[in-house]
Amino acid sequence: MSSDSAYLVSGSADDSLRVWDVDSGEELRVIKEDHSSYSNHSVLCISHDCSKIISASNAIINVYELSSGVEIHHLTGHSSPVSSIFISKDDTILVSGSDDKSVKVWSVATGNLLADKKEFDGEVSKVVMTNDGHILAGDKVGGLRIFSTSKIEESEIEVSIKHVMQTPDNARVYSLCASNDSRWMVVATDMNVLVYSVADCSLQHTLTGHEGIIDCVAVTYSDKYIVSGARDSIMNVWDLATGQLVESLEGQQVEVSNFALTGDIVISTSIVSQYIKLWSTEEKYISHFNLFFRDQSGVIAVTRDKKFVLHYSANPPEIVVWCCEARKPVQSQYKHTCNVNTIITCSNNITALSGDVEGVFLIWNINTTDAISRHEFEDCIRHIAIRKDDKFAAVALKNKISLWDMETHSVVKTWTPLQNENETIERVLLTSDNQVICGLNTGVVLVLGDDETNIKTLSQCKSSVTSLVLSPSEDVLAVGSLDTCVPVWDWRVVFNFS
Repeated sequence: MSSDSAYLVSGSADDSLRVWDVDSGEELRVIKEDHSSYSNHSVLCISHDCSKIISASNAIINVYELSSGVEIHHLTGHSSPVSSIFISKDDTILVSGSDDKSVKVWSVATGNLLADKKEFDGEVSKVVMTNDGHILAGDKVGGLRIFSTSKIEESEIEVSIKHVMQTPDNARVYSLCASNDSRWMVVATDMNVLVYSVADCSLQHTLTGHEGIIDCVAVTYSDKYIVSGARDSIMNVWDLATGQLVESLEGQQVEVSNFALTGDIVISTSIVSQYIKLWSTEEKYISHFNLFFRDQSGVIAVTRDKKFVLHYSANPPEIVVWCCEARKPVQSQYKHTCNVNTIITCSNNITALSGDVEGVFLIWNINTTDAISRHEFEDCIRHIAIRKDDKFAAVALKNKISLWDMETHSVVKTWTPLQNENETIERVLLTSDNQVICGLNTGVVLVLGDDETNIKTLSQCKSSVTSLVLSPSEDVLAVGSLDTCVPVWDWRVVFNFS
């Protein structure tokens, strides 16, 4: 999945890559490859700026332009299948690990091999980069390596070994990850999760409790929790600071091979389809629900009184209303016929707004699921925001924002602020005085005035905007993006708004 959630890339045993539009489900292009099957060794990733696809099959790495499918680089150098690839947060460096017991570092711009590190006794199983530029790698005989990187020239870097160590009992490394502050390396082995300090390589915690091989591990965005998934069909949540088990989700009907973390909500339903895990804004555990949907979980919203969870599932298209106290569904809304991109609840805890990829905008009663209003926009609805007093809503399409009057159920104002056809609106906010703030896939934040000639620009992020949050006074704006930067603006002072 691309960082802006617009594209999905799949690799298949038919020696092809396929690029899909996530909103419409349309297959955009097929990239045929002339080397052997993806069936055993296939690795894919998309650059953070959504411009490139990197694929690895057997010992070959290919870099393609996402928009056209044209091959940019054909990287050869590994002598055995590539098991892991990772692209740096600035999209300049590609790191690959292989069964040939080596880690190689490549320039994304030129395709040149920058470094070839062979300090491994076993086949490399996983390689990642920290946000501060360290390369972390693990192999199948328990070897762990930490490399430091330093830029020599614009297109050259120096990679040097910093730490060499082994897991306890030489346990095989199945997966590893780094904390967002680059301080911790979290390693998944046969049945334990190991937490190491990147600075001095000391083992801080050994997390025990799984009874099967641990295939996946991740750290939440706040660096407060570790999440691990294993073949014992259990997903465990651990406190990173103390190493204590916070919660264990048991009873999965399938092995846990992956999961998703989003904001301050941990969602495992995309992989472990039986559970949704909810956290408060302080990331304290609230509850989990045992869900039996037939497919992946989609969009989630929570009423402001925390009594109901609204959950969208695509097969069939339905929004299910769950009662938090009873821990069971109480209503299902089937009025959308395609994928829902956004759900938001009003302050009265009764009314919900939802929008789908075909442009259908619904206002409906949470208690009865009856439609209050229905409007069809001409394009996919990306996001919806509502004013504090529930009198107006802002509906964001790919390149347009409409101001919706909640009393008359009509559009009262429209902005088309984008000049570049490659730009899309990702998030929108609406202030109490009807100032519209929108975040783009380019990292730019726009503040829209009364007319299209009065548009103010905040440009600090380098990747797609994923979140916009206003302070209670609405004077301070915080922007979240995929580049891990969170700029905070006193935006009314910046633009001299009263």
